Amino acid sequence: MSIISIHLLHTLKKPLFFYFTVLFSLFFVATACEKDTSVDITTYFYPKNNQTSSYIYRALGDSLPPYTLEVQSKGNTWQFKRLDFAQKTEYILTDSIVEGGIICTRYLLFSPDAVGNIATIQPVINRGANTVFPFAPKINGGVFPFDMQWKSAENPAETIRLTRNRHFNGLTDYNWLGKTVHCAEFTVKTQYRSDLQNEGTIAPESLGIERYAEGIGLVYASTTLGGNTIEYILEPK
Repeated sequence: MSIISIHLLHTLKKPLFFYFTVLFSLFFVATACEKDTSVDITTYFYPKNNQTSSYIYRALGDSLPPYTLEVQSKGNTWQFKRLDFAQKTEYILTDSIVEGGIICTRYLLFSPDAVGNIATIQPVINRGANTVFPFAPKINGGVFPFDMQWKSAENPAETIRLTRNRHFNGLTDYNWLGKTVHCAEFTVKTQYRSDLQNEGTIAPESLGIERYAEGIGLVYASTTLGGNTIEYILEPK
């Protein structure tokens, strides 16, 4: 019992059950005053329409070539295939709906080996840290982690680990090429860790922003590393 409760019991001459009743009611009052700050952002992810759509992202300032993201929706899953400017596949990943959000269930990387041939690599995904998009995050609360690792195709002595933590900032309006769209915004902290036998470890970290527009999906993404910022924006169809 708190000091205040003991003080009340000694100073007020009323039955004991009365004070417990008051304290119990105060508990419910305090609980009721706690606001639920969660936001439903289910419709801000890529549409679930059982179709295959192509999304072209270009770098602001034309500093880097554009890339294409082919999105295939089927039932409660999405398949994402990223193609570079030469239409060569960089990765294919599969996302699935679970209770509370979307997780990554499969990831394939396509990377050149030591002689220049393209190797297919399947990273090991940490099943306890594979959330890519929450459905009802709380504003300014909680981190949604993604973590995977793999062996380099170019150098088998190198182990690479990618860790990405998303933090939900809330809903915001964004001027997308002259059109105002309602977005769910995340801050994204990424670490790319490379462990090379007999040579040590490097682990650069980047910080970025992602904005998902309602009914569209990702329309803006930025990454800042070493003072340099890269921004990509979705081209309208």
